[in-house]
Amino acid sequence: VKDYSYHRVIWKDMDGDGDLDAVTARFHNTVEEQNFLWLENPGQAVPGWTQHVIYNQGPDVHFRNILLNSSGLPFDCFIA
Repeated sequence: VKDYSYHRVIWKDMDGDGDLDAVTARFHNTVEEQNFLWLENPGQAVPGWTQHVIYNQGPDVHFRNILLNSSGLPFDCFIA
């Protein structure tokens, strides 16, 4: 996307459709705007990835995907 720089990417099926989506952090070239978001893979040979902002104003490059377990239930989480 124009005027954004992207950092770390984690490839993960965020919407359960079988396609790997991109979870990433980006900042606007003015460095005043930072987003944590995922880009929805539209599938094979379809242009355009829908942007889903998870959190505005951070994080930057320091995030990880982890699986937590509580009372036998899995929780797929991102930590920053």
